[in-house]
Amino acid sequence: MFYPEHEYKRKSCGPVALIFAGCGCLALVVLVVILVLVFGGIGIFANAVRTSIPDTTYPANTTSTSAASEPIDWRQRPRGPEFEELLNRLWDTYDPAIRSGEIYAMLPDGQAVGSVYVNTFRLVLADIRGAVRFGLYGGTIADEADDLLDGKITYLNELERQLLAGEDLTVPHIEVTQSDGTVFVGNGDNPANNTSTAPLPEPKAPMDAYEFSKSVPYDPGSDGDFREEGESIAASFNMTVNYSYAEMGQHCTRGKNYVDSVGAFCSATPSVIYIPMDVPDHYPAYLSEPRYLDTIRHEIAHMIIFDKCDSTAPPIAGQERYEGLTNSYAVLYLGASYELLQPSDSSSDYWMDASTDEMAHAVHSGRCA
Repeated sequence: MFYPEHEYKRKSCGPVALIFAGCGCLALVVLVVILVLVFGGIGIFANAVRTSIPDTTYPANTTSTSAASEPIDWRQRPRGPEFEELLNRLWDTYDPAIRSGEIYAMLPDGQAVGSVYVNTFRLVLADIRGAVRFGLYGGTIADEADDLLDGKITYLNELERQLLAGEDLTVPHIEVTQSDGTVFVGNGDNPANNTSTAPLPEPKAPMDAYEFSKSVPYDPGSDGDFREEGESIAASFNMTVNYSYAEMGQHCTRGKNYVDSVGAFCSATPSVIYIPMDVPDHYPAYLSEPRYLDTIRHEIAHMIIFDKCDSTAPPIAGQERYEGLTNSYAVLYLGASYELLQPSDSSSDYWMDASTDEMAHAVHSGRCA
């Protein structure tokens, strides 16, 4: 099956999804991957990967590169003060209680939870406080900032509930080198609930994930589609694929028309790639298209940019060019196909050129503005 070429449409709000012509505003970051005419076979897409392309390779861009945008002040957003008040309350309540040991009288399992459990909770709060101090949100999209605040408020409330109920904490794997040279390791498990002595899994080295993404070919699995291959690429970056846009709407709620998209990333749930199997305009047929793998790579690129810059639309790109930045990052660092991701319309927000390549290199090195 093949799809005719669709135009990219500019989105004025939030996440990242592949969007086809006729779609409304997404409050998620919307990734649009061009659907090029495909007449039989997938070999024409194999090896169509760019590592670097000189300026002369690009057709002329009909739009000038927009200047870097100013980041949004999250404190001025509607829920900014609520988030800050919640974070301060949690820190003022639990930091002294954990340091003094009074925390154990507040928990159902008492001292059986152990110091690692309660200090993991404290370190997560400290990490979020650090993000607030140095810039909780560095992007240029108001809807994304609002979704991020919604997600953090929900997360902090749930984390406190888990602590007071003695449940395992929903936290990332934590390793912190302490002043005496020892390494604190925590994963949020309450030892009073867990008797397993199995060692914690070793975190995957980031460059291993980059190289793995580049190594996955455009060859479908035995079932004829790329679902398993896409999940493998996502897993190498510690991400999962969720096949329900309805669930995405529980976290990134600004904008409801996802009918024309084929994939999305939501900043409020940064470890998840959303694929709209419950919006059947393009699925399940799209799973068998080679460009599906680059949909996954594009969404991973959004996650990486968000992780490095606290936004999918950092000031270096702004709202006008962040999708082009994301495409360039997916091509230059994740092994995506330039031909599959480059729009036919050079005025598209998803257009790649020398400037978006430079942005991608800058972001990869940690420069977001």
